[in-house]
Amino acid sequence: MSHNSLESSIWPGFVDVLSAMLMVVILVFTMFALSNIYLQYTVQEKEDILKNSQVLFEQQSARWKKDILRARQESQALSQKLKEVEKIDQKELQRLLSVYKTLVEQLDLQEKNLTKVRQHAWRAELGLQEKDKKITLLERRIEVLMEEKIKQLWKSRSEFLEKLRVLLDGRKDVKVVGDRFVFQSEVLFEMGSAKVGPNGQEALRNFAIALKKISASIPQDVNWVLRVDGHTDRYPLRETSRFKSNLELSIARALAVVAFLKEQGIPEHRLVAAGFGEFHPLKAGQFSDKDRRIELILDDKKT
Repeated sequence: MSHNSLESSIWPGFVDVLSAMLMVVILVFTMFALSNIYLQYTVQEKEDILKNSQVLFEQQSARWKKDILRARQESQALSQKLKEVEKIDQKELQRLLSVYKTLVEQLDLQEKNLTKVRQHAWRAELGLQEKDKKITLLERRIEVLMEEKIKQLWKSRSEFLEKLRVLLDGRKDVKVVGDRFVFQSEVLFEMGSAKVGPNGQEALRNFAIALKKISASIPQDVNWVLRVDGHTDRYPLRETSRFKSNLELSIARALAVVAFLKEQGIPEHRLVAAGFGEFHPLKAGQFSDKDRRIELILDDKKT
């Protein structure tokens, strides 16, 4: 083999070796650079963490210092209070104990007084209950007596009505309707007038005689009254009338009858006058001349 051929066969291999070594060097250098970059990043991250930890540590240290300072101040304040308490001598303590003992005794006394008050209240409650029972019994007795008196009044009124029926038997100017005597206004008054006429005076005089006779037999404790009710028809009054309305006319007529009966000897406190105008006809919803009337009713006085 010639020298030239030997060189030509060695040189390509040498080049390959150099290329391989260069590739290895480049790879190693690249890995080194990457490792260096990663290491720098890690170191920077650790430094940042360390800085944050230092900041947190400093903040916490500042808090601890403040807490320690506050604790020292509170400790000093407590120490000062303890010293002030220790300055109180035995006499002051004895005085405080004496005051406390006095307060306890007063509380005990008040408790005893309260117990007595409760006992008195309980006894008073029992007394009130007993009084309530007695009041209830009295109310029942009063109710019974009132019922008896009312029965007596009704009995007297029945006798009164019966006697008046006999006395007024055959008269057309007065009627007995239920528990009342009804006088037609024409019998007692002239048209539109509230003055009792001669015929009306005679009729009322006979009525008063019968009432005085029967009232003598009514028990004194029966509180009776004679109610005089005035009624009119629904026709309007004349323009020349001195009364403004039928209601005013009915009241005036009832008062006139009361005044006449008073003159006949009927006690004034036994007489009551009321006027109803045209608002209470004999038959509801129906109107007639007979609605002009005076009704006399023997009743018990409402108290």
